[in-house]
Amino acid sequence: MIPLLEIKFKFNTDLLLQELDNNIEQIIEHPTIPIEAKEDFKDFKILKESDNVKLPILNEECERFKDWYKLSGDLDIRPRYYVCETDGKFPMHKDMDTTAAVNHLMTTPVPIIINDKPYRYNTAVIDTQQMHGVDNTGHNRRKLVKLSFFDITYEDLVRKITIVDAGW
Repeated sequence: MIPLLEIKFKFNTDLLLQELDNNIEQIIEHPTIPIEAKEDFKDFKILKESDNVKLPILNEECERFKDWYKLSGDLDIRPRYYVCETDGKFPMHKDMDTTAAVNHLMTTPVPIIINDKPYRYNTAVIDTQQMHGVDNTGHNRRKLVKLSFFDITYEDLVRKITIVDAGW
């Protein structure tokens, strides 16, 4: 199975970008990057809901996505914003706890490299257990929405999404 599947879901990019930009001062370095890799991931920033940060648009879009694809309410899906700084890099890695993800690029698509192969997409399901990374050299800040899945495999998520997209 290919490690990336472009999908048809239409996120409300304008509202998501506005919410991210309104909260950009709250963006932080990813808290679960191992200390020995912190320097490699210094350009990798995250914004997620917390006691101090409310992200209603991001949460609404996640719910709309779940409804559209008929994903049961008991799945552990966590919506987040990710930013790669101008000329930054996400080194090649496998996600630690995320089993699969849906990424929606809100800026110019910079290819993701998965197992040494580049993939261009706007919105896609990604096998985060494959080696992947991004080189943002020569590009402005890369902004994306990531729906992180923790308890469904990439293959099972692709099957569920493909059923709905096939009927479109």
